[in-house]
Amino acid sequence: MFEFLRSVFEFLFWLLSRRTLLGAKNVPSSGGYLMIINHQSMVDIGLLFTLLPHPRLSALVTTKYKENWFFHWLLTVTNIIWLRRGESDRAALKVAIDRMRDGVLVGIAPEGTRSTSGGLLAGLPGAAFLAVHAGVPVLPVALLHTATAFGELKRLRRPHMVMKVGPAFSVPPLTAGNRSAQLERITEDMMLRLAAMLPAARRGVYANHTRLPEFIDWAKANGLAEAEENR
Repeated sequence: MFEFLRSVFEFLFWLLSRRTLLGAKNVPSSGGYLMIINHQSMVDIGLLFTLLPHPRLSALVTTKYKENWFFHWLLTVTNIIWLRRGESDRAALKVAIDRMRDGVLVGIAPEGTRSTSGGLLAGLPGAAFLAVHAGVPVLPVALLHTATAFGELKRLRRPHMVMKVGPAFSVPPLTAGNRSAQLERITEDMMLRLAAMLPAARRGVYANHTRLPEFIDWAKANGLAEAEENR
């Protein structure tokens, strides 16, 4: 069912949209990873589904999508992990950690919800917690123009969506001391990588962060800065 649905999504996205993948050399084809994304639309899931060749994909998705029968069915058969938003859902986090250790690429939006403003929201510590405890590389993925995709289709235009994949990176283990502060720093690093790959107008709460310039240099060095998407 997983590969069948992937084929269906691939056909629909090929027919109805244009897609650009930047950073293809950074896309893993196997192994356990924690993928972090900026989340603006339900289209995000389909775009990731079609552009990531990894054979074992999963994601943490809020239980609010159970309210829609179609999304409930679709997400369940694609092996997602239901997460109770606003709670410390340790059962879901444990499932995610076990899957990553078993070679699954698990996706999460560190913001914890879909941004309706178009800009990044402040990252929550859940993604950092998962990265530390699973001990797997973190794959930063920035998605552009997915929020306007349905609007473009209504105007009979094929939306052009962009996915930028940065090099995977590792996070340090927690040391004795203030663990909350350490998780906050890791979360900040994650979000600044996403912010650096997004246009200035989409960086949200990280737009004026004092450490952003160093991450913009990182994005430029990897061909993932704002100007690169039009190549």
